[in-house]
Amino acid sequence: MRRKDREMSIEFGLAVIDQASYGVVSMIDAEGHPYGIPLSIVRDGPTLYFHSAKEGKKVEIFEKNPQVSVAFIGAVNVPEHYTDAELDAIALDESRLALLTSKVFTTEYESAVVIGIVKLVEDAATKINAMRLICGKFTPTKMPYF
Repeated sequence: MRRKDREMSIEFGLAVIDQASYGVVSMIDAEGHPYGIPLSIVRDGPTLYFHSAKEGKKVEIFEKNPQVSVAFIGAVNVPEHYTDAELDAIALDESRLALLTSKVFTTEYESAVVIGIVKLVEDAATKINAMRLICGKFTPTKMPYF
């Protein structure tokens, strides 16, 4: 991480994962091309689960190269540090113009990145548990019908 002063704790990263609506799973295909796809992901301890069709591009890639990176984005904020009057004053003062790029034209966001290996879940009990977790996260009001 380039900005070590912005690095957060593992607990913070886990909270971002748990609250994120999706994660972008990135991988490299057989031709060496990057491929990223957003998926509905849930965490159980150190393990991430997602549901997938049994065939398709990502499945083909996973079979040949199971290494992935997953990026999760949490809360996003465009900060309002200055009033319009303060911005007018900054714009007139050349010595303060750098504030425009560092404090005005910026976006703050929470994120977590996980690097790992994709493994097909074959155990029936683990599959059911994973699906229960996924459904519980994304369709909690429908869980009585699970």
